Formats: sequence, structure tokens, C-alpha cells
Amino acid sequence: MNYKVGLVIMPSWGTTDIPLALSTLTSYLRENGVTVKPFDFNIELYNLLSDQRKWWDLAEGLDAWQRKPFVDQFFKDHLALIDDLIADVMSGEPEYVGFTVLCSNRLFTELVAAHLHSKHPHVKILFGGPDLAHIQNLPAYAEAHPFVTHFVNGEGEEALLKIVQGKEDPEKRVVNVWNRGASLDYLPLQDFSDFDFRLYKDPYAFPIYSSRGCPNACIYCTEVTFVPFRFRTAKRLFADIKKQKETYPLLRMIRLHESISNGIVRE
Repeated sequence: MNYKVGLVIMPSWGTTDIPLALSTLTSYLRENGVTVKPFDFNIELYNLLSDQRKWWDLAEGLDAWQRKPFVDQFFKDHLALIDDLIADVMSGEPEYVGFTVLCSNRLFTELVAAHLHSKHPHVKILFGGPDLAHIQNLPAYAEAHPFVTHFVNGEGEEALLKIVQGKEDPEKRVVNVWNRGASLDYLPLQDFSDFDFRLYKDPYAFPIYSSRGCPNACIYCTEVTFVPFRFRTAKRLFADIKKQKETYPLLRMIRLHESISNGIVRE
């Protein structure tokens, strides 16, 4: 089946359960009538390269993935696999391919995205994710990566929808979006239908969130970049848990993927 948008996360990231960002973006686009398919290539490479799993361990790998010589060599050593992954995304003939950019995968994502562009120059490549908020000069970063059509700095749902619907200025490559003042209850319940729980270390768990950001402003914490603090009501959070448990009866654990889980004590 063809789809308009492919969403991708590359190594290195967690391997315990499904990436939260892929599920929330997928569910939001689908609710708004956009065909989309997520690809967790982080977990695929983790399972395919079982003899190199130390690079997904925080103690061994976090620093390695942020060193260009290591990333360049890893890319070169596994180019055939990377080509297979790109072919998998492109099998649905997407118009857009969006990458989640994190401090632990940014260098590798840049290489993969550039390689994708060299093979399929007609595809519009999008970058989003928390690491973009930490780049001091994002316009300069955009100039250094001309193969990327748009850089979404902030929350991805509304910005991504606007881009793929053709409602964003094509000349405005850096899109800054912080949805101030709105409750998170408007976001749809998560969609895990594209994922195989068995690929993850804990196949009986799923990610969830009750808030975004943090009500505090600790000077040593990068979380102050993500404003404002907002939350889902307890009723909405319960509805999400109930839906996932009914859809996947084997699930027995939730993991809160957020910065603070008791920011609104009454909820």
C-alpha cells in the first residue's frame, strides 16, 4: 500500500519499547486523513546486528554515536543494510520522509538522509525531534544540510500536518512551533498497529505520556527549551491505557516517556 509520509527513527535510541514519537505522529496524521507508515530502523538494526549490541548500551554507545569517525565507519560497514532499509521506506512511494533527530542519532541520521536524497532526489526530507531545539543556530544548520526540505523545531503534530498538506511556505525551511496554552487532550490516542512488540526487549510494555515539558525551570536542565508545560487529564490518559489493553491484551506495563510524571498532582 502506498502512503504519503514515511516516518523514520535511526540508531541509536532505546530498545525497550516502541518509540513514543513515531506512534503519536502516526496517530495524528491518520486522524487528519494523511496516509503514513512509521519505521523503527533503530530496533531493526539492533536485532539484525546482534553481535554489535554494545553500541546500543548507554555505557558503551552514547558517546560513540556522537563521534563522527565512529558514525562514518558504521555507515560504511553497513551500507548494504541501509540501502535495504531505504528501499523498504520507498516501497510505499512516499512524497515525504520524516526523521526523528536526537542527540544520540543526529550524525547517523544526517548520513542516512543524505544517502536517501542521493538515491531519491524527488522525495521531500523532513527533520524534527528534540535535538533541533538544542542547535544554537538552526538556520545555519539548515544551510549546511540543503537536502532537508523543512526543520521542525518544537512539537511535530500540527507542523508536520501543515507541511504535508502543502500549507507551509516552501521557502520557510525552519518551522518553529510551540503549541502554547492548549491541553494535550486534543491529541488522538496512540496507534501501535504498525509495530511488532516482539522486536523489543519488553514485548509486554508500551510507551505513554501524561505531559510535555516541565513546570520547573532548573538552570542545569535542557528541558527549559521545551515550553510550555502541558498535560493530559487523568480521564484521557486512562482512555489511552484502556484502548491499548483492549487492542493488545498481552500488554501489562506502561512506561511514561516524559520529563516529569507528577507535574499536576491533582491529575
